[in-house]
Amino acid sequence: RSEVLRQAEIGTAKAVVVATDTDDATVLTVLTARELAPEAWIVAAVRETENIPLVRQSGADQVVVSSATAGRLLGLSTSAPQLVTVIEDLLTASTGIAASPCASASS
Repeated sequence: RSEVLRQAEIGTAKAVVVATDTDDATVLTVLTARELAPEAWIVAAVRETENIPLVRQSGADQVVVSSATAGRLLGLSTSAPQLVTVIEDLLTASTGIAASPCASASS
């Protein structure tokens, strides 16, 4: 894994997204990414909520629980389908509404 990350030039990355098939692979990948890119912002996806602390301890700055997020969207679709449409648009690249960060005005 570390060789693949080196080939991707992770050492120069400002941000790293880790999305693997299993939570244990996520932990190992985050550990390796943190070692190779100590200043990068690391976001990792996990399947189980109970693994959030372990992935954070491994070096992730942000952890997203994919199963919980999908479950919330499914639940929202029954009571607020329009809201789910907006969220899907925000999450789908090249379609619908595009979200991007912007600098705030200083006073």
